[in-house]
Amino acid sequence: MIIFESDWAKYPTAVLHLETKNEHFKKLVAVYKKMGVRNHAFPLALIQPELANIDPHDINSLSLELMSKILYECKHNFWYFIREVIKAPPLVGTEPELFKANRANIAVYWLYFNHVTSVLIQPRQTGKSFSIDVLMIYLLNIGTTNSLINMLTRSDDLRNQNLIRLKKIQEELPFYLNFRNKKDIFNTEEIKISGLSNMYKGNLSNASPKLANNVGRGFTSPTLHVDEGCFVPNIEIALSAALMAGNAARDAANVNNMPYGTIITTTTGKIDERDAKYIYKLVNNATVWDELFLDAKDISNLNEIIITNSRATGKETKRAIVNLTFSYRQLGYSDEWMRSKLQETIAEGDDADRDLFNKWTSGTLTSPIPLEQRDIMRASIVENYRTEIYKPYNYILRWYISENEIEYRKNNGVSFIIGVDTSDAVGKDDIAFVMRDHTTAEVLCVATFNELNLITLADFFVHFLMKYLNAVMIIERRSSAIAIIDYMIQKFVSLNINPFKRLWNIIAQNKDENKKEFETLLQAKYYNYDYFIQNKKSIGFATSGSGITSRSELYSTTLLQMCKYTNNIIYDKVITEQILGLIIKNNRVDHADGNNDDLVIASLLSYWLLSNGKNLEYYDIDVNSILNRNRNYITEKYSDTNMQEQEMLELEDVLNTTLIKFKEEKDPYISMQLENKLVSLSREMSTVGNKVIAIGQMINDIKKNKKLKR
Repeated sequence: MIIFESDWAKYPTAVLHLETKNEHFKKLVAVYKKMGVRNHAFPLALIQPELANIDPHDINSLSLELMSKILYECKHNFWYFIREVIKAPPLVGTEPELFKANRANIAVYWLYFNHVTSVLIQPRQTGKSFSIDVLMIYLLNIGTTNSLINMLTRSDDLRNQNLIRLKKIQEELPFYLNFRNKKDIFNTEEIKISGLSNMYKGNLSNASPKLANNVGRGFTSPTLHVDEGCFVPNIEIALSAALMAGNAARDAANVNNMPYGTIITTTTGKIDERDAKYIYKLVNNATVWDELFLDAKDISNLNEIIITNSRATGKETKRAIVNLTFSYRQLGYSDEWMRSKLQETIAEGDDADRDLFNKWTSGTLTSPIPLEQRDIMRASIVENYRTEIYKPYNYILRWYISENEIEYRKNNGVSFIIGVDTSDAVGKDDIAFVMRDHTTAEVLCVATFNELNLITLADFFVHFLMKYLNAVMIIERRSSAIAIIDYMIQKFVSLNINPFKRLWNIIAQNKDENKKEFETLLQAKYYNYDYFIQNKKSIGFATSGSGITSRSELYSTTLLQMCKYTNNIIYDKVITEQILGLIIKNNRVDHADGNNDDLVIASLLSYWLLSNGKNLEYYDIDVNSILNRNRNYITEKYSDTNMQEQEMLELEDVLNTTLIKFKEEKDPYISMQLENKLVSLSREMSTVGNKVIAIGQMINDIKKNKKLKR
């Protein structure tokens, strides 16, 4: 079967089935290619080119030889089976439809055939259950022999629906691919294909923990499907028992080169309910799917990537589990479609959020974020971000800016502010990484790490900062940060770099209170290693009991300002969900039980540096252009004028351009002219914007810096 790019070499006759009438597959391959996936063509694989123009359902024109070839193709090419053979039973009318390939179902299949456990979440009525049914029909009739498939669900109704769907799909198979005989069992609890010794069993869990455990212990099968996991009673007990019971069967399947794996499908639930909370935790700990996984070299490399980027925390073992959460847009449905579903189902509030928008909900706990800002954040989520698997560390970075644009900003005066929340790290909590543009405060890059080897992670941080020389990192100084900072100091010194210029530190922040230390820091060279080690405690954001570096400050003023000015440019779904998951608990802002806030803290730190950072010129940040391209900030700044947004931005640009020229000018006469122009501009801006521009302080600071440089 062609799964990885290298597999094409195993089938010398294989070609792209461009003649297929199933346009869904062609469109998906085009999407993969546009996303930059090298291994984008496998869904169109055809091992026997002579089948290119053969319709497997045109029984009257098929010879026994062609039927045999089609059976062989299906056996060795699952993609052909779903592309050409499978047809969806008609919901209305009499004509079945070709299978609709999309990013969700191809991902879940691809992971299953790589034996990687997946949790599939997508809106109701988008074919989630049908996709898994198709896989089960393949396994029962073609993909395996002498095998048991177990399905676990919450109720008789759901079990019955699953078995009825399977029966209808089975009936659409051409007779020569349908191995069920008239005596075979096909009822609302189990299916048996006696000719291949295959069986499918639908099972129910139990409200009794003991009985749920007994149900799971009976699952001695290589393939397990959990349906609507959030609503299965005692799912944690039943699933744990089932996976343990299936170990021997999976080992046997592996030895015999048979398919095996675990798939969990569900609609999102309420995280303050026991069973949904367990699945939510499973999803949160899993590695988020990315189509670049398709470019893995082999199963070993795939597992390495998945486990490296796993979010398993605490005492939990990192496992190859992937979170497949797809929105209606990612599945190819339009906003008009969603509007019609909302009208048809009369769904509102939390019910609509769970059933149609994949949102995990909780009770009635109060959010600290104003409703209008929450709506803007949700609407601004960018689902088709750019992914980079950062070599050689295999860390997954989510980029919300193109490579060309990042290079443009690098070369045009933009500084990048990186907030890092170290949490407890070392396998307990994620280390979070958020990078912003200092002129817009928009989120450019996001990553989370759960790296046991802190030296590897610290080395990545240095490597990244060396790649982006105009980036400054502000690290929360707690727990693992100490080891990370120690290594980064050593590494920077070995690279002839002053680490205090790249890492936010309290000496530069409070230079007026630390005049002597700051003067020494200004003159420190990369080889002053002893000095850096003696003052390493100054690097990093140490949360204080009060003041601007206190937790209460971060989760009040900074949080509200960040949401106010950047609600439309956060972009990242995980950051947004973590922010929206914050609640007011015991009179303070915190994350709900089962939630994380690591990316919230990293986001807050990066924004805090822009809003509360002092003496940022030390890090070569142009302080005069901080937030000068942030539309929300500029709009508020000139809110009491009749100026249009573009006029506001142009006026800010003139001021900032003049400040840059003044900063760089060495000729005293020209400097005086520029200084006069700045004063004039500040008066004009004060008049039209009714704002006081502290241009005098800016000019004095620039003069001091010029003097220091001389």
